[in-house]
Amino acid sequence: MREPHSTQRASRKMPLHDKTLSGAQLAPGVSGMRSHGNKRRWLGALSLAALAAAAVCEGGRDTRAAWLDIESRIQYGYFTADVRALRNLAELLEPGESPDRLKSYYAGLLAYRLTLLATQSSSASEGDRGQARDAVERCVTSLDHALDAQQDFADALALQSACLEILAELRPWRAPFASPRNRSSALIRKARQLAPKNPRVLLLDGIGDYERARAAGQPPQPQQRADPQGAAARTEESARAAARWHR
Repeated sequence: MREPHSTQRASRKMPLHDKTLSGAQLAPGVSGMRSHGNKRRWLGALSLAALAAAAVCEGGRDTRAAWLDIESRIQYGYFTADVRALRNLAELLEPGESPDRLKSYYAGLLAYRLTLLATQSSSASEGDRGQARDAVERCVTSLDHALDAQQDFADALALQSACLEILAELRPWRAPFASPRNRSSALIRKARQLAPKNPRVLLLDGIGDYERARAAGQPPQPQQRADPQGAAARTEESARAAARWHR
């Protein structure tokens, strides 16, 4: 009997596809510190589907259930803005003596979620930015460990690319070639090559394109303009793609 997808396991507590969730709850990146209007809101909805689940394929039924439970707790803590609960989870995801790809992946996902929570307020202080920098650096480091364990782990490559995009915005870089954004672009290209139909990779790639265009001062493409109804449809489509991916 197939294990239920984590979005199903958490549905009683957290309406993952509830269209009433605010843009602040769903915002996928740093620019929650500054208002970018509805353009960011549907991207946030896409990030929900993009990070809905990791590739938990190996191990027995109990192992899969345990990781899906961790994932559900991370997502629930994020959507309820329960920073304390998320930080308590970090203790369960401390690195061991040898690299563990799934433990490291979820440690990276947890750090990514903490980064988003630290950057969502329009009145975020310098202290919030400092917490966000610390969290996103932990994200990058944790995913380095995941990739040490499995170099072709496309989910980890895509998530690390997203974290590096945030790091590039949070930390000024005097030399453009030294910016994490260059590494981010290379990682997402590799993830696309490894898993061209992986819904998380595709969606994080789209979010990264938006962030890079915005950072360069370029106007968003037509498909990136505010479109709440279309965004909801794309979110549902992405969720279905993610569910099919794990069957």
